[in-house]
Parts: sequence; C-alpha cells; structure tokens
Amino acid sequence: MDKIIVGKLIGNYLQTLKEGGEQGVEARLKEIREKTFKRMADQPNNSLTWKQICKRLNLCEKCGHAKHDEEDDDTGG
Repeated sequence: MDKIIVGKLIGNYLQTLKEGGEQGVEARLKEIREKTFKRMADQPNNSLTWKQICKRLNLCEKCGHAKHDEEDDDTGG
C-alpha cells in the first residue's frame, strides 16, 4: 500500500504541512496543543469532593456504604 487517496481539501492541507517540513508539522501540532490546553484551562471546575458525594447519596464518608446507625454503638445492646 504505497498510496492513500484522500479528498482534495485534506490533500491540500497535508501538502501544506508537508511543504512546511518538520517545522510545519511541529508548529501545527504545537498550535493544536496550546489551543486544547487553553480550552481545558478555561473550563469551570465541576469536581465534587468525596464528602459532597457521600452527603448527596446519603453514604458513610469513611467506607462509602450506606450510612451506619452510630447510635447503635452507644446503646450497649
């Protein structure tokens, strides 16, 4: 498989990258990386803490299972 046939638009784009040599390809990859990281950095942080997750799901923060009846420990029976 010596040749791969692509559409005109993609072919032109690949030819442009090829004519730029290593500099063209590396420069384009760097640009893509920078734009991607910028987009990622601009995203709001929607992370939840373990405490928030447990509270919303009514789980024990220590083990992650259904909340334990802590009063049972004090009854002695």
